[in-house]
Amino acid sequence: MNSGLFGGTFNPLHNGHIDTLRVVRENFCLDRVYLIPCAVPPHKSSAGLAPGSDRLEMINASIRDIHGFSSSAMELERSGPSYTIDTVREFKKRDTDGTTPHLIIGSDAFLEITTWDRYGAIFEEAPVIVMTRPGSRNDFSEISGFIRQDISSAYRFSEQERAFVH
Repeated sequence: MNSGLFGGTFNPLHNGHIDTLRVVRENFCLDRVYLIPCAVPPHKSSAGLAPGSDRLEMINASIRDIHGFSSSAMELERSGPSYTIDTVREFKKRDTDGTTPHLIIGSDAFLEITTWDRYGAIFEEAPVIVMTRPGSRNDFSEISGFIRQDISSAYRFSEQERAFVH
C-alpha cells in the first residue's frame, strides 16, 4: 500500500487543497492521503491560527465523503514544533501493514526545504511528491535546478516514471 502525507496549518483547508490532492492521489496510485494539521508551525507565525481541534474538525467535515482521504492528529498530539521528519518517522513507526508513506508538499514549500529541520533525512525516509500549483511561478526547470544544486546532483528525471529518481 502507498499513502500520502500532506501537512499544513489548514487555516483554513480549502478546495484547492482537496482538488490538487485528488489529482496527486490518482496520478501516484496512493491508497490513502492523510491531511495532517500542524500544531506549532516552525516556518509560520502562530498568530491568528485557529485551535488545532477546530482545524482538525474542519478537515474531517471537508473530507468525510471523499474516498481515500483521512486526517491524522499526529502533530496535534505531539508537543513542540511540528517537524516533518518527526511526522514521517512517527507515521512509519505506527504503521503495521507495510504502507509506504509519500510526503506531499507544494513547490513553494519544496523550494524552501533546505531550511527545514533535518531535511536531508526526509529524502531517506520517504519518497517526496512535489505539487505545482496552478499559476505558480515554480516551473519544472526551477525545481529541477534546485534538486540538482541544493539536494543532490545524483537525481535524474525519468520520463517513464514522470519523476526525479536517485
